[in-house]
Amino acid sequence: MTAAAQAPERIPSRPVVPLWWGVDAVPDSFGPCVVTVGVFDGVHRGHRRLIDHARAVGRARGLPVVLLTFDPHPARVLGIDRDTAVLTTVDRRAELAAAAGVDAVCVLRFTAGLAARTPDEFARDVLARGLGAAAVVVGANFTFGARAAGDVTTLATLGTGFGFS
Repeated sequence: MTAAAQAPERIPSRPVVPLWWGVDAVPDSFGPCVVTVGVFDGVHRGHRRLIDHARAVGRARGLPVVLLTFDPHPARVLGIDRDTAVLTTVDRRAELAAAAGVDAVCVLRFTAGLAARTPDEFARDVLARGLGAAAVVVGANFTFGARAAGDVTTLATLGTGFGFS
């Protein structure tokens, strides 16, 4: 037997962060945080820019960063004609997010009920109350709420009322 054959197999270490399925799973003790929101289906360069910005905001405020993602892809539930093939599993998204410096991942089951929430309900129940967001980082084309009624401007306005920037 050669020395190489005798060496134990090296298992690559994978960063581990808390993975919460829904805001009800977030520990009460978690506290305020910076949240970045999106499908993050592959954590590509565009996603990394959002995560890097969220990390910078988190560092400046001394707060952890939470990546908020959805499963399944919203377009699948909404019946939008779009390629919604899964690029990565939720577990793999969490690994990639952890490697990018995120402190926790929260997955919302995307359902017709979630899709029907108004922007106000989503901002209040998910971002403010559920995650304790002090800041929210999204892309310029971000939309949310029933029929994509909310956008970045809506989020900023709601954030003022709910205590996040």
